[in-house]
Amino acid sequence: MVIPVRWDDLDPEREAEFEAHLGRLRGFCDVTVVDGSEGTYAEHRRTRWAGLVRVMRPDPRYGGANGKVTGAMTGIEVARHERVVLADDDVRYDRPHLAAVVRALHGADLVLPQNYPTHLPWWAWWESGRVLLNRAVAADWPGTCAVRRSVVLAAGGWSADVLYENLEMARTIRAVGGRVVHRPDLLVARRPPPVRHFLRQRVRQAYEDQAEPLRLALGLAVVPTTLALARRPRLLAAGAALVVAAAEAGRRRSGGPRVFPAHTSLAAPLWVLERGVCTWLAMGARVRGGVRYHGHRMPVAAHSARWLARHVPRPDRRPPAVDGTARRPRPGMGGMALGTSRHHHTHTTAGGDMATTARDVMTAGAECVGENDTVTTAAERMASLDVGALPICGEDDRLKGMITDRDIVLKVVARGKDPQQCTVGSLAEGGEVVTIGADDSLDEARQTMERHQVRRLPVIDGHRLVGIVSQADLARSLADEDTGKLVESISQE
Repeated sequence: MVIPVRWDDLDPEREAEFEAHLGRLRGFCDVTVVDGSEGTYAEHRRTRWAGLVRVMRPDPRYGGANGKVTGAMTGIEVARHERVVLADDDVRYDRPHLAAVVRALHGADLVLPQNYPTHLPWWAWWESGRVLLNRAVAADWPGTCAVRRSVVLAAGGWSADVLYENLEMARTIRAVGGRVVHRPDLLVARRPPPVRHFLRQRVRQAYEDQAEPLRLALGLAVVPTTLALARRPRLLAAGAALVVAAAEAGRRRSGGPRVFPAHTSLAAPLWVLERGVCTWLAMGARVRGGVRYHGHRMPVAAHSARWLARHVPRPDRRPPAVDGTARRPRPGMGGMALGTSRHHHTHTTAGGDMATTARDVMTAGAECVGENDTVTTAAERMASLDVGALPICGEDDRLKGMITDRDIVLKVVARGKDPQQCTVGSLAEGGEVVTIGADDSLDEARQTMERHQVRRLPVIDGHRLVGIVSQADLARSLADEDTGKLVESISQE
């Protein structure tokens, strides 16, 4: 887990609670705190935290006006794991919820769960109106996410000179071909901010709507519409009731009633009115050069998806590394989504040499399906990826087997089982997990396919799944005679 921190004021009670939180986290998580705070006291604080978790300063290579992005990218680069959870300092994970968010990365490159307040002072109640409306019409943007490190580093990170860093990150990952998933059912606790921080955020949050034209238009329309209906109180009341009904629909979605009390829906009309006023104030800030953020003016809320599509290189527009090593991330933009690329290697390596190992010919970045996912989920993912098989990954991040479209037909449908009740892991029980090492020879891969009569082999580097080798991948590099033997042997199944 990576936690970017920047505290410019002294708050002993807040620090004590945060240190207790770090003490709990380190019992089940590898934690890195990236602290951008300044001053002598900040050094003392970092020294104390270093006794609990890994602590470091932000890397200036990722410098920008948005220090949260700088801290996040610093932590991601030094992370010791492929799946990284980013969390604001007020997000409070426990072990089950952290495990659930990490598991959700089996079929995605970025997972965005749902935050809810740990308690409800008036400003947290007020802000719940925004959260519930977002849940009703699309999805809320939380203070935490889970991301694949390889995808972020290959993309070179996301811009640190925008205000709406969550949206910028998601759009950047999509621009390189990554899959972004909102999970409103994954409910993660978050402490409400101090009231002074809440008040400072009002115009700043409204400024973020400038990255989403439809939301901006709706925000600008609130004040004129309210004034126009001021002499028609029944219509005004009906409009407020519709807003409450929409918020209630968001509250009832995906387990919301467990964490959002019924009365939070009543905050939605007040929040809408506040957002309408603040949207006009944000437009004034834009005229003056941008909204203020930590002493800077931020003119850009977030880059558009179209802009990122032009400026972030796709995999087919970027030359591969010739030495086979991972690329060093470049601050800012650009890169390749290694975790989602569907590009097949040809009969030569990136340096032009003949392919000799499974690593040379594999399809990199294979997606997993979780052992506790339903067969329906697996089938839907196969359809969306246009593949006939998926690796099965366990909660311990170890490979448990493979599931194929043939397995679904013969072991589930033909036996009258309910695919929505049957788990993927149950299909792998008792079966041998046949794999190939990333540095094993192509001949070894061919013999393994022939011996076990399989058409696809998961490629393992240590304990990590790094790709898939298919019969077609081998056929591009084997001699015609060997390819014929392989096809004939597997066809005997």
